[in-house]
Amino acid sequence: MTGSNQVPQREVGYSDRRCRNCGSFITPDFTRVFGNNDDQVFGCFSCLSATAVKNGEARTERSARRSSKTSEQIPR
Repeated sequence: MTGSNQVPQREVGYSDRRCRNCGSFITPDFTRVFGNNDDQVFGCFSCLSATAVKNGEARTERSARRSSKTSEQIPR
């Protein structure tokens, strides 16, 4: 089989390992599961409630900023 059918792997950079809302460290698995199609995360468990993250609010910049201002954080 000739030709290149392989999809190039994305390089994982610093920004892929940080929440774009609060700057907290996030794992590549968290990014893959809760991030958008560009591997960007706009909210994490540090700045959004678990319910908000699980409902997909970590994927969009607008909802992450809104939720972080209105959600009450529970100390761990």
